[in-house]
Amino acid sequence: MRIRFIILSLTIGIIFTSHAQNLVPNPSFEISTQCPYNPSQVSFALPWTDPNNGSSDYFNACGTGGLGVPMNFIGNQLARTGNAYMGLSVYYNDIENWREYIQVKLNSTLEYHKNYAVEFYVSLADTVYTAANVSLYFSDTAISETATNILNVSPQIVNDMITNPLTDKAGWTKIYGMYTANGSENYITIGNFSDDANTDTIMVGTTESIGAYYYLDDVSVVCMDCDATGIDEASNPYNLNIYPNPAQNTVHMTYTLPKYENVGIKLYDYLGKSVAIQSLSISEGEISFNTTNLPNGVYFCSLTLDNAIISSQRVIISK
Repeated sequence: MRIRFIILSLTIGIIFTSHAQNLVPNPSFEISTQCPYNPSQVSFALPWTDPNNGSSDYFNACGTGGLGVPMNFIGNQLARTGNAYMGLSVYYNDIENWREYIQVKLNSTLEYHKNYAVEFYVSLADTVYTAANVSLYFSDTAISETATNILNVSPQIVNDMITNPLTDKAGWTKIYGMYTANGSENYITIGNFSDDANTDTIMVGTTESIGAYYYLDDVSVVCMDCDATGIDEASNPYNLNIYPNPAQNTVHMTYTLPKYENVGIKLYDYLGKSVAIQSLSISEGEISFNTTNLPNGVYFCSLTLDNAIISSQRVIISK
């Protein structure tokens, strides 16, 4: 068992070093020690934990006992990425101030006064209530509560309850924000940090149930001011320039191409997935991408030579 744990830990390190721009390990919960078979098995998705009462849930396509994907004990939802996600109760109408959370240690400590783009996705399960107060908290050390009480902290990434009510059961809703680091943060915790009186709930059903319960997937913390691993953004030898940044419906790029063939520009999302590709002429010039259909978030625009990245810059899409 110890050997298996060591191998799994090394695997996590290798996978997430390759996408080092995201500081969250196991961000879509695909890596697990075993398939879930009971509720409250968050720790199966290393290195995530439940810092409160240990009752948050881990769902996986291989799960049994109502912990499967897409069908499970609380609803029917495909994973946004891969075959797994987390689930937590953020409001319980029968028990005052009942809360569930998930927590993880980041791959590295946040850097002083650097700006970080934060995002994660939630989907409302088949519950009677919605609760728009799902938030994220950065901390220097791990936080916990021995009972089922609310964690008494002030989250830095707070969902906008007016513009983002978190009522979608069919798809996934992004929660997004920017954070300037103090330089000592090592952990993130996700959940509802408001008491019942200050939780914005909406009744969307007609029968009593467990309150408001959300699936959660694809957690990302990306430094906007740091050098990406393996890409020297500061030197920028090919004069790659992106504007406007943040962008809305169009991204413009200027560049000076090296004298080689098979040169192009690719636009990647924060998980390293290519969302746009353009072959280029061997000359100095400019190109534009239509980003109307891309969701808000952090992207990486990269000059490529024979599909290898030779220069890269970050861009934020914010409509």
